[in-house]
Amino acid sequence: MKPYVFLTDCIHSDGESIRAMVDDPRAYNVEYSTMLAQCDGMLEWAESVGYFRHPNQGLTLKNDWAVSYHRGYYQGRPCYWIDWSRIEHIWVKRS
Repeated sequence: MKPYVFLTDCIHSDGESIRAMVDDPRAYNVEYSTMLAQCDGMLEWAESVGYFRHPNQGLTLKNDWAVSYHRGYYQGRPCYWIDWSRIEHIWVKRS
């Protein structure tokens, strides 16, 4: 079991929490491999939004230049998030 679990996205959160997470000076970019190693269900999430697991089938999350990966805090909890089409998808540390 990976230490971070999907919680929400910015559409189902409030703007204040998202702004605080994104603008926090402690937030930083991470690599795809780091996020994959830490976040439960990331590949399943990617498939649910139209990505493929295997490069020979089409676009994979890893190869999408328009996606970025980040680490920071969401409502005080350590988190990782994917910025996908300007929508933040958030995984938080299991409690």
